[in-house]
Amino acid sequence: MSELERELRKAMEEETRSLTVPPGLVDRILGKASRKRYHKTSVLLVAAAVLITASLLPSVAFVGRDQAPAHRTFAEVDGVAVQYIPDGLGTPERIPAGVRDREGKVRLRGQELRWRVDDRSVSVSVYRTEQDRPVREAMDILALNHLDRPIEPRGAYDPVMSGDRTDMMWVEAYGRVLRVTTSESLKGDRDRIAQGLRTHAEPVVAGVRVTRVPGGLGPVGALRRTSAGLERTWSDGRRRVQATFVHGLAAADSETLLRTARLDRPGRTDVRAAPAYGIDNVARDAGAAPGGVLLWVIRPGLGVVLRQQGLSQADLMWMAEGVEPLPHDRTETVDGVGVRAAIDGSYGSTGNPKLGRGWYAVTRHWGLASSSGRYRGVTVYRGASVGSAAWLEELTGGRSQKATVGGVKGFLLDTVRLADLPANDLPRPLYVRRFAWVPETGLAIVVNANVDPAGSTDYPTESLEEVVRGVKPR
Repeated sequence: MSELERELRKAMEEETRSLTVPPGLVDRILGKASRKRYHKTSVLLVAAAVLITASLLPSVAFVGRDQAPAHRTFAEVDGVAVQYIPDGLGTPERIPAGVRDREGKVRLRGQELRWRVDDRSVSVSVYRTEQDRPVREAMDILALNHLDRPIEPRGAYDPVMSGDRTDMMWVEAYGRVLRVTTSESLKGDRDRIAQGLRTHAEPVVAGVRVTRVPGGLGPVGALRRTSAGLERTWSDGRRRVQATFVHGLAAADSETLLRTARLDRPGRTDVRAAPAYGIDNVARDAGAAPGGVLLWVIRPGLGVVLRQQGLSQADLMWMAEGVEPLPHDRTETVDGVGVRAAIDGSYGSTGNPKLGRGWYAVTRHWGLASSSGRYRGVTVYRGASVGSAAWLEELTGGRSQKATVGGVKGFLLDTVRLADLPANDLPRPLYVRRFAWVPETGLAIVVNANVDPAGSTDYPTESLEEVVRGVKPR
């Protein structure tokens, strides 16, 4: 961002400090401005400052993208965190929610959180649209004829508000609609509640969080395995972003990832201070929309390749800056997977990721695997090759058998090895049980439990089941 843009942004924020906006709207406005940064940047940003101030509904507020206040999460509904609720409303009720159109057909289905104490009430709803008749923009919300005496919005992605300003709906992303409803006594808190909603485009995708997607785009299909990596697509039917998540040796560093992607004369840039490469107007089929590519390595063994069609490189950069790696050094998680496997209150330790062909692995262990006594380990594998027959053969050496442990179906591997003991002691057997399962595409979890019968009263099977039951993939 240039110094001029920073000064203009600061002026815009000071000019509109008393206004607020629902989540996602600011990103769309600023995204549109940033897409023009290479063409008359100063003129467009000044114009945007005037238009934003003049055109937003009087009760809708503007807050800079980096100035959204942080609050603790009061509740979550369908992946949306509620981070502000007026005091004294207690615990919310969770109920199914639906919206019908004029013909009585259900167009929106979802979940609602409702807080109510006497005449004070707040509802936060998250809707998913029906695939055959998606709700893409504000005019689609108006066409539902659901809000009472709605105020027509000025823009396609602006919120639609009821005449008494107690009810507000907007398209947060393609196929997803958010809604905030308050009692008359709390409508002054409506914008602050909307501003406090925090959503993720995807909770977790292939070992990362995708926190930004260009306005109007929604997920298409499921995460799928390709020869290049794990692939996810967002689209609105006209515009498209495809993300390929590359794991293992092919993403050891950005130069290696670049060779894999085979881009022709890419430009050099940065994503979150990491080296990145991009190219605009890549070769495409006749009649197709313009496209571009941006790639970078988040950390050794985890790379991302974004490809867009019908958007701009500024869109890709904005989306890329919102791709966040999952922490793999916390005591309660292993690469984003929740675990509960501590031994005698030990915090355990996490080693460096191990890289393979189409996968990486992160292990957290408690105890010492090379010594006698108790040991537990949880390894998380991610990548396009994870779960394949070749991967399982490499993991187990072909000695595994199908089994169910802790209510989970997977593959069991039993081994017996000699414990490492002081020179004066005689070697004795150490029982090792290992269990692996694949809870979702591109993710596998392997649990180890070692027991020294001479040094512990723990049983290998019980120890393994305890660890497996304590693993939460999501």
